[in-house]
Amino acid sequence: PPRSNPTTPPALYCATAFPLRKRCFAVTDDDYLFREAEHRRWMMSMLLMGYRSGPTDERTFTHEDIVPFDRLSEESRTKDLYILENAEYIMNG
Repeated sequence: PPRSNPTTPPALYCATAFPLRKRCFAVTDDDYLFREAEHRRWMMSMLLMGYRSGPTDERTFTHEDIVPFDRLSEESRTKDLYILENAEYIMNG
């Protein structure tokens, strides 16, 4: 079956759901839970588009970061931190 564009739907979903997630995690100063939630959101969007865990290869729809947050490399965890730190700019320009 045809697959969705791998960049547009997750970006749209992230932008519309971010305010709610931000309010949900505002009760703590620990950003670990927020970063984990962002990773889960990204991972679910990738799974819905047909991706699965494995060495990153767009031709076979596999991505190495489709794993639980605590199994990500530090570099991959930083991607979720980038979203957290730049969310206001991403949403409002």
